[in-house]
Amino acid sequence: MLMLTDWQKGLNRGDVVGLWSCNTYYWPQILYACARLGLIQCSINPAYQADELNYVLRNAQVKALFMPGVGSKQYELNKFGDVLNNVFQLDDKFMKI
Repeated sequence: MLMLTDWQKGLNRGDVVGLWSCNTYYWPQILYACARLGLIQCSINPAYQADELNYVLRNAQVKALFMPGVGSKQYELNKFGDVLNNVFQLDDKFMKI
């Protein structure tokens, strides 16, 4: 899994963390970590395209995004890289990596 966030701002209790992925054994680990840290977990449909993903990220005020790692089958199958690049083109203020 890959996590995108602005590390300079960090995460605080009550912040929203997005999980943009198909079912994976990382889900329970991420859910548990969010619960322990007081973070709110937002599940995001892996079939979402750029405009849908951008809508969820902005309206849910997602501060960090977990997604499949580059090179994984899920990353390639769902074209996460292409969608994410389009999201950054739609709104380059969302996250600076």
